[in-house]
Amino acid sequence: MYIHKLANAAASVISVTDTATNLYDLLDTAAGTSNDISGSINAVDLVVEDGDIRMLMDGNDPTTTEGLLLKRGGFYCLRGIPASKIKLIRTGGSNVAVGVQVGVSEKAESTNNNLQTP
Repeated sequence: MYIHKLANAAASVISVTDTATNLYDLLDTAAGTSNDISGSINAVDLVVEDGDIRMLMDGNDPTTTEGLLLKRGGFYCLRGIPASKIKLIRTGGSNVAVGVQVGVSEKAESTNNNLQTP
């Protein structure tokens, strides 16, 4: 992945809430300013730090029980996916911190995950 520079270090850890929210909006909220991310971003690394979340990558809204489950402690590398379509929601009662890097994927990269058991 070719890394896209975020507005500041605060943008690298988003807070996933009980409302399905677009990844770009979560990055801007964390940074406290616009991250000036273009539509060409198609690579995202997510480290789910302190709870489980759900995600959809097609622009639809996930719910606390529907969407792809990303588990606490997991490291997820999403490639070739339009980041502008990614929406996230927490599954539990508290906001979930998620470390994030965004960029542009190289041709040979594929989506994968490395789930760690907490």
